[in-house]
Amino acid sequence: MGRPKLDERMETVSVRLPRATVERIDGYLETLRAEVPLLLLGRGDAVRQLIAMGLDAAMPPKPKRRKKSA
Repeated sequence: MGRPKLDERMETVSVRLPRATVERIDGYLETLRAEVPLLLLGRGDAVRQLIAMGLDAAMPPKPKRRKKSA
């Protein structure tokens, strides 16, 4: 069984990271795996989660505008 289809298209972004940063990512991944042991998570999942959290902290999402009713 593969991954479920996502609503948005995913882009590939390659980065080179210092070994110490990769070790921190792997540590975070182990924390996630301990919190949700039945969910199969990989390093990419941890990186996506960390990026999302960092972006939310640096640039909180703007509230969605509600459409005016007629």
